[in-house]
Amino acid sequence: MIALARYTRRDGGYTHSVTSFLPPEPEALSILKEENIEVIPADNDSAFLKACSKADIVQVEWWNSPEVYNFFR
Repeated sequence: MIALARYTRRDGGYTHSVTSFLPPEPEALSILKEENIEVIPADNDSAFLKACSKADIVQVEWWNSPEVYNFFR
C-alpha cells in the first residue's frame, strides 16, 4: 500500500490515509510519515466509519484481526 501511495501521489496527485483500530507500530508510523500518508486514529467503530466515509476507496487489510472481525460482525 505504501508503494502504491508513493507512486499515485507522485504521478496522479492522489492522497492516501491509513486508519486502524490499533495504535500504529513506531516503525510503520515512521514510514507513513516519510511518505506523507496521513494516519487517522480510529479507536472505536464510529471513528473508523467517519474515516471511511471521507474516502473514495476503502481497502481493508484483514490479517486475522479480531478487531476487524468484530467490526464486520
